[in-house]
Amino acid sequence: MRRRIGAAGLALGAMLSRAAGAAAQTLTMGMQTGFGIDPHVLFLGPNMAAARHVFDTLVNRDADSRWTPGLTESWTAIADRVWELKLRQGVTFQDGSPFTAEDVAFSLQRIPNIPNNTGSYATNLRGITRVEVVDPHGIRLHTAAPNPVLPGQLTNVFIVSAKAAAGAGTADFSRGRAAALHPGDHHGGATRHPLRAAA
Repeated sequence: MRRRIGAAGLALGAMLSRAAGAAAQTLTMGMQTGFGIDPHVLFLGPNMAAARHVFDTLVNRDADSRWTPGLTESWTAIADRVWELKLRQGVTFQDGSPFTAEDVAFSLQRIPNIPNNTGSYATNLRGITRVEVVDPHGIRLHTAAPNPVLPGQLTNVFIVSAKAAAGAGTADFSRGRAAALHPGDHHGGATRHPLRAAA
């Protein structure tokens, strides 16, 4: 047994000494995986990466992972179990329809109700008991208990147009029938990529 361990140690030492003398090289790795374009199906990395190029979230994260406004201008805990979100005005979807609180309510209602969704985004909605549309640019999220991290959960919730996605299934998103849904480039009049705020 000791001979085997000693031989393995010598082999490892030889490999490490050769590696130390070798020139630095670049290792490139690839991964192939299927993904879907429906932003509410399969809460997995490849799906989220694809969705972030097409759809927007209510709250974003900056390079230091701090919460920043996305489709919201602000979010405030107005009571122990109530968050109020002020939505950006002047945002339109690519079909020209305006972004409103109804789109947020629709998206939050759609997520837990997609049939046969084995990797649901609903975990990001945990604790939300009621969605209250206050006005076209205001929404309140009621929770079962105080939830100080709700804005962080919303960084993974993609918003779709209620008009375009009503009655649409996952296949409709994949075939492009409901895919042109991100809120365009009209965030407060500033040109904006759907993934990052303008500098």
